[in-house]
Amino acid sequence: LGLDSSIYSANGLGLEGLAIDWILYSLKPGGKAFIILPTGVFRRLPDANLRSHILDTCKVDGIISLPQKTFYATTQKTYILAITKRTEEEVGIEQTDPVFTYIVKSIGETLDSNRFSIPDNDLVDMSRQFKYFCADRQNYETANKQCRVLSFKEFSSNWIVEDHWT
Repeated sequence: LGLDSSIYSANGLGLEGLAIDWILYSLKPGGKAFIILPTGVFRRLPDANLRSHILDTCKVDGIISLPQKTFYATTQKTYILAITKRTEEEVGIEQTDPVFTYIVKSIGETLDSNRFSIPDNDLVDMSRQFKYFCADRQNYETANKQCRVLSFKEFSSNWIVEDHWT
């Protein structure tokens, strides 16, 4: 059959671009997705069209930075992209909601081949903070230094979470 141009229209690079296109096409209006992606999708110039396509079809709820080797076979840094598909009424309207960002330093296990459990686990707090953020996006505040809420305008030009910290 080949690739359907109505589904795969963003021209992103690699398999990540195809996967994102398929997810965006498959989401129902108002549907949410959490997509794990490598750094390249957020940084590569040829993927600017893909990022623009994401913004056209979805609202970005958050980006969570995961430590290197979170996934054993992947040494590349990865992120969780949290999105909500726009409804028909929201298409064409620029996003005004802020974007939740979080830098996870520990995932509750060692990041070597042994993968031993350790007590330090930022994923629990990140999940809790994201739920609080979703409950009241405009008034959400946190004292956690690993968490930051960015205005959409501040975020939209650079999707790499670490670049927004000093």
